[in-house]
Amino acid sequence: MSDQLFKEVPIKRTTDSREGSPVEIAEVVESPADVSATSTISTPPPARAVYPEDSALDDFMAFAREYSESEDSMLIGAVLPVVGRLLARRVFIRFAGRKYANLYSLLVTKPGLRKSTNIRLVEKVGRALLPTNAFIGGATSEQALFKQYQGNPDRLLIEEEGNTVLSNWASDAAGKIVAKRFLRLYDCASWQQDYIKQKEEDGAELQRIEETSTSLLIGTTFNNCRFHGLETRDGMRRRVCYYVSEDFARTIYWPPDLDGDEFARVADAFRPLTELSGEMTLAGDAQSLWNQLQDQNRAEIRGIHEINNAAEAYGSALAEEQSKTLKLAMIFEACRWTKDNSRNWREIQRDTLALAAEHGRYCLAAGRSLDAIGKRGEIRDEADAILANIRTDFATQAKDGKIELTRTQLTSRFAPNPGRNGAMTPARLYSEIIPDIIKRGHARELPRDGKAHVYQFRAAE
Repeated sequence: MSDQLFKEVPIKRTTDSREGSPVEIAEVVESPADVSATSTISTPPPARAVYPEDSALDDFMAFAREYSESEDSMLIGAVLPVVGRLLARRVFIRFAGRKYANLYSLLVTKPGLRKSTNIRLVEKVGRALLPTNAFIGGATSEQALFKQYQGNPDRLLIEEEGNTVLSNWASDAAGKIVAKRFLRLYDCASWQQDYIKQKEEDGAELQRIEETSTSLLIGTTFNNCRFHGLETRDGMRRRVCYYVSEDFARTIYWPPDLDGDEFARVADAFRPLTELSGEMTLAGDAQSLWNQLQDQNRAEIRGIHEINNAAEAYGSALAEEQSKTLKLAMIFEACRWTKDNSRNWREIQRDTLALAAEHGRYCLAAGRSLDAIGKRGEIRDEADAILANIRTDFATQAKDGKIELTRTQLTSRFAPNPGRNGAMTPARLYSEIIPDIIKRGHARELPRDGKAHVYQFRAAE
């Protein structure tokens, strides 16, 4: 991302040491000469996911820091989809139709960094405030999922073992259909099913749900977070908010009791949200900031000149950035109202919108960082699979523990149909996969003899 795409704005630097070490925070500083023309979110993208501290979210964060060793971004990222579901379709803003506060969040860490702890914590918050049929569970087909939504069209999916779900969506025939459905559910559109079997069971061949809302929280690891293998990969990446962590924030020797009064007070802080109902709008001075954010967004999209998967994914995420900003702003303003009922929760204030935009910038930056991290994992997985196939398929050609294959043989075996969607290409095979195998000492490229490219692989050990 080029800094030249952003206007120069005054930035005040403060520090936050709540996680054990000072963290520099960029804050907006209003220009007295022309507030509307100069105020914007901080640049470069923030290092943490901000939120309004004068809100119920801060009550949750204070408790969560005593309960989980995760960094703040993982904690706030876990609770926001739950809050979005608390608002459901009762609260909306008009932006190309009704837009609701539903969110899709992915918590991405290495195994063991407490993402399951965070997810179980926010699930308990949700179950304390929502009816049982608000939660999605056990749906293995689109038809089963449809029947769940018929019972309650406002749903929340929470899954701590996200790798299993994402693998099912990528490889199972029914799972692929469910994955496509979740792509549409994010947009809260109507849903209808037309099955002969339903006519036999329910007396109606065509059944329709006029509108839905769905929030989603999944915990996953770096190798799976980019939806590798999904037909809906680009669409899902555009819709999710990424929260990434590679370390602990603190050590907790004994967490507080989730059945105690302290937790009950945290859950009750969100309870007023279940009573809100109505339309939200931008306050007058928030509208000028919104216009700036739109201009900045369009400039950044136009500034993408690369033609590769990462650039396309980033452009796609930018296209959804402003929608996420509005969703976050709705949640933030509603949560500020829970702490101060004199606020007009129906009007999103300028500072609330600024926080939402900065939070969205964190998610956008986190998603970009995963392109590099996740790609390394994908390359390693594919390289291991190809090496295993070489050792099996060409075992009869092994001599002295070595298998020699020409470039033609490798291309014919592993990249025969490069034009197919998602298929291995010769360019990727020789620029990423084979170099990874060579780097780990399992292969080497032999000196060229004429025009032939020959690679020598270690046979099965």
